[in-house]
Amino acid sequence: MPLLTIVASLWVKRVNWKMFATMLVAFVLAFSTFKVMIDGPGREQLLKIETAIVSTVSSMFGEAAPEQPKKAFAPGKSDSIIGVGFDENKGGVRKTLWIHAYDAWLQSPIIGHGPGAFSYLEDPTKKEEAHNLGFDMLTQVGIAGVLLFAALYLWLLFKAYQARDPYSLAVLIVLMLFSGAHFMLRQPVFSLYMIICALAVKNGSFTALREKPQSI
Repeated sequence: MPLLTIVASLWVKRVNWKMFATMLVAFVLAFSTFKVMIDGPGREQLLKIETAIVSTVSSMFGEAAPEQPKKAFAPGKSDSIIGVGFDENKGGVRKTLWIHAYDAWLQSPIIGHGPGAFSYLEDPTKKEEAHNLGFDMLTQVGIAGVLLFAALYLWLLFKAYQARDPYSLAVLIVLMLFSGAHFMLRQPVFSLYMIICALAVKNGSFTALREKPQSI
């Protein structure tokens, strides 16, 4: 969001700061709520609510509520690589996944191993994604596939810059930064954003000077 505003303000003189502030506050509230309730002490409250719901539903049908295994909050496998959360070992998990993904890529560096997960944390038989677009693509499609995808993405970035489209350019940059800690190609919304940006650039939807559409 801040990057989007900065890039837009460089090319578009009038920025809707009220909308920006509203969206920023909404993002902070949503993110902090998620971190507290899922990745923090609020998880205990969620477990209590879950137990209460199960007990209520079971009593309605005259059945004894199944005994719920005790789930304690255990830091050590945080989803955060930048240290945002309550985990004492926030970056270690992804670092381990990246190292093992790199080792897997070296076994087939040109064309990769095909679709699937090829990294792991401790047990090599329990495969997991590397949670990094670059490493996951390297293990699946090798350097050949990564170069093709990089060429496509850089071409789209260049077209957005050439069209002076700050919004599409910022979205593409943010997506790539976010992909540093997530395998975004697994999410259909990633490809959807790329298509939307390509169409926006082609039709001149967000160009700063409303110039004629770019050929793409």
